[in-house]
Amino acid sequence: MEKENIILTQTPAVIGDAALKLFRISQSETTKKADGGKLIHMHMYYECHLLLHGEYVYSVGDHAVRMKEKQLLIIPPKQEHQPFEKKAGAAERVFGLTVEPVNGEIRCYPCFYAALRQAVCTPISLTDDLYQQLLSFLDGFDALGSGLRAQCRQLTDIYPLLYALLDAINGFELPQNTGGDHRNTDPAVTLDWMVNDPSCSLEDIAHVLGYSYRHTARKIKETYGDSLTKVRRDQMLSSAKALLLGNPEMTLENVARQSGFNGTLAMIRAFRSVEIITPTEYRNQHLYETMEKA
Repeated sequence: MEKENIILTQTPAVIGDAALKLFRISQSETTKKADGGKLIHMHMYYECHLLLHGEYVYSVGDHAVRMKEKQLLIIPPKQEHQPFEKKAGAAERVFGLTVEPVNGEIRCYPCFYAALRQAVCTPISLTDDLYQQLLSFLDGFDALGSGLRAQCRQLTDIYPLLYALLDAINGFELPQNTGGDHRNTDPAVTLDWMVNDPSCSLEDIAHVLGYSYRHTARKIKETYGDSLTKVRRDQMLSSAKALLLGNPEMTLENVARQSGFNGTLAMIRAFRSVEIITPTEYRNQHLYETMEKA
């Protein structure tokens, strides 16, 4: 498997009820599978690829994203993708970004979250100033261990950098000749993204879309045929079933974690409620049926 080293030193910024953390990622040479194919992996954070020079085509899910220098690509959590492969004429810097809800007086988390979700998997052109500012900040991680002054400098710089970065993500800093706005402002798409993210509450969805809670709940039921809680339960069950059958050696704990359940017991309860059997019984039953057909 590909070895990846995430720099544990993160630089946080608390803005209202949102905590944003930016951290650098350093990756070793990309290795390949035993059959010669490229690795496919995913992360629990937003993985941001900044192309320094040249051109490169990133493989994200079933899509190919063509990038040019000084463009940023944001890959969302749990999105399968192939790691960057070094090629002549192309180089990148990669960093991670998370946004988490915290207690605060100002409602900022839904706005930051929506901005990131609307910008994923699309090339974002950066201005020269922002490009240099971002590179300088990432290089500053090398000095974090050199003393209090360096750490304070990094904490001071994170706020203006995040503001500028989120402006670029929202399109405010994009050049006028980019050929169109990269943002997807379709409420149906935004709703789908937020419904599919377990960390986003009904309150968050209503706030971003500008709906009342009751109208948001009604819209979700009209679109997905059930309440937000049950839609997410079914999504997690579907993911768990695929993992149970596709990875027979995977433990129930790992299946539950990767499917989004809050522990093994929660997954077992969901299976018993819908399938009337436990996850282990589901796996054994379907594997036995597969063997019978073979």
